Amino acid sequence: MLLFVTKHDMNRFLKRFLGDASPADGAGEVRGGFSPLESESDWTRALEHSRREPVIIYKHSATCGISSGARRRLQELGAAGDPPVYEVVVQHARPLSNSIAAILGVRHESPQAIVVHEGLAVFHISHGSITPDRLRAAVNDIRNE
Repeated sequence: MLLFVTKHDMNRFLKRFLGDASPADGAGEVRGGFSPLESESDWTRALEHSRREPVIIYKHSATCGISSGARRRLQELGAAGDPPVYEVVVQHARPLSNSIAAILGVRHESPQAIVVHEGLAVFHISHGSITPDRLRAAVNDIRNE
């Protein structure tokens, strides 16, 4: 049996089940608890933020079930003291995702969470290893140094 799906139907499906991961009209607007990374200026802002406190860069694939699970788990971050999360949706910003990998010196994977502090990648995990507790522990280690 063959199933033909139009691009419009696929986008509707992704928005319904994964949330609207398309670029927001308001750049920098928090979406699902995450600040979107959609441009070099967003990336520069995230790097500057990392000089004040550790931040998490989350690379999300809008078409991957593992990535969707990781994203849901990361949405638990948001309590007082939790690090801010910046999200790049790889399908919508592949050149930016590649740039982040090159600048931080961390091979690209998705899903992937990278803790950035003072402009440097200090911790990274991917796929099923991505949990709020592991990221909180990494950030707490940095804060306690």
